[in-house]
Amino acid sequence: MKPSKITSLKAKKAWFLLPGFSALVWKGCVYCRKESTVKMINKSPSVDNKLKSHEMIHVKQAERMKDSWNRFYIKYLWDWLCNIPLILVHIKAPYYFIPVEMEAYLNQDNWKYYSNNVTEQWKAFGKIPLRDKYKYAKEYFSFEPKPSFGRYVYDSIIKNIR
Repeated sequence: MKPSKITSLKAKKAWFLLPGFSALVWKGCVYCRKESTVKMINKSPSVDNKLKSHEMIHVKQAERMKDSWNRFYIKYLWDWLCNIPLILVHIKAPYYFIPVEMEAYLNQDNWKYYSNNVTEQWKAFGKIPLRDKYKYAKEYFSFEPKPSFGRYVYDSIIKNIR
């Protein structure tokens, strides 16, 4: 199903997600590690939690990429591969600094964000050089206690790319 045709998300249990990752959207279906997360996402068609909002932002990002899941996943994988050197900072750093993830984490608390057709912040995040991502990753993973990644993006990165 094309991203533009998706109005709500359904979830299924997945055995293949790595520890530390709670969900993955694949062609409009959210695959979750925990059965409780599946139930939470499937309980209503509205976006009523952060995880569902985060995954719906990815749906809208795919829609903005010429309404193509293939373009979205190819770009996602390419950005992750480009971020591999960040693994020297933390095992999750390549994932967190994928531009579409940065946008989704930044806006997951705003349940109306994805419906405003403005899901293109990832383009600005995609222009951040790897050396700067490395600096941001070192800073973020050094915090104790660690802030939410969305809060960190807002407080530390947004002001530097405007």
